[in-house]
Amino acid sequence: MKFLFILILCLSWLFEFFLWRIRKRQLHRPFPEDLPDYFDSQTKDLSVSYQEKTGDLRLIHVSVNHVLLLAIMGFDLVFHLVQIFSRWGFQEEAANVLAAFLLAIPFFVNGTVKSAKQVFSVNEKHGMNRTTPRKFLLDVLRSGFFLFLLLGVSTYFIIEGSSQGASLVSLLYFISLVINQRLAFKMTPLPDSGLKTRILQFCEDQHLRFRKILVLNASQRSGQVNALFQGFGRWSRIVLFDTLIEKLPEDEVMAIFAHEVGHAKNRDQRKLILPIILLTIISTILYVSVSKSMSVARAFGFPEPNPVLSFVLMFSLWTPFWIALSILRNPRSRRGEIRADQFAAKEMGKAVTIDALIAITRTNLGVQNPHPVDEFLFSTHPPLHQRIQGINKVPD
Repeated sequence: MKFLFILILCLSWLFEFFLWRIRKRQLHRPFPEDLPDYFDSQTKDLSVSYQEKTGDLRLIHVSVNHVLLLAIMGFDLVFHLVQIFSRWGFQEEAANVLAAFLLAIPFFVNGTVKSAKQVFSVNEKHGMNRTTPRKFLLDVLRSGFFLFLLLGVSTYFIIEGSSQGASLVSLLYFISLVINQRLAFKMTPLPDSGLKTRILQFCEDQHLRFRKILVLNASQRSGQVNALFQGFGRWSRIVLFDTLIEKLPEDEVMAIFAHEVGHAKNRDQRKLILPIILLTIISTILYVSVSKSMSVARAFGFPEPNPVLSFVLMFSLWTPFWIALSILRNPRSRRGEIRADQFAAKEMGKAVTIDALIAITRTNLGVQNPHPVDEFLFSTHPPLHQRIQGINKVPD
């Protein structure tokens, strides 16, 4: 049983290496002559450099995580740590919680180092960073607090066998995500302006009422531009990055807003959440099976199932679950993006919608021509040329 989990982990790393390799090769291949190139030479060089260095950093981060997991599983570190804390006089709950904390520290440090390199090296070099060291430190402390809080609570309730434990952990997880976002970013109502007047009139014409139209102060951390559609029904809202309003002309901002309205009209959020629910159910069933398996526990030194060991083993299965979720969700997501683009083009005009998409891709140093495998498995948005082809199909 131990060999099976270690084999899955090794295959996961090989897949990550394969993905890194094809992305890197694709970046340095000549741009296809049959595809339109929307980047000038300077932007193209910046995009290649940014994507390459981001990919290199990700591979290092993933590789360190895999080495840590191999060490934990290969040397039965969960069992030995729990035994050490038990010999020191800690009760079962405390021994397991302390073991979980100790094992989580190197992963947290690895993630923090990766984020620091991304922000202060890669993003800074490519003109994307606006995060100060103080803000970064506060983000790290806040993320660490929620991570260890959830880890401790979940470990305790699973040991206690509480029937409400899983529900409480899930509730705490979503609450922590909301609180973390609210503390990291400030979202304010769109101020009175010509843009707001146009947006409200457009919503009235579409017979839509959003709970809120907000501006997110993304410029405090990054120079990237974006817009988001969140929520369901009367709780839905559209969030515009302040960098979007700052960098794009008002007509192009309206085109991006219309694109998000297209998601609302097409109910894309509801369609995309179904694969997540399905995979969550499957992963929960698998976790329960692993956490109750005597053969799994004994393979790693425990006489009976252990919650910390179960967490480690489920973490080692992250890559297979990530691939499965991507295959289920991303093709639907790409189709939704095309439909939203076409809606925006119909309402705002094809030319301005195309200009807006090109501006966003250039500003964010996006990839114009991803590898087909990478596009199929992991791209939530179609390549730029496919999106423009979709827009051009809209009748004049």
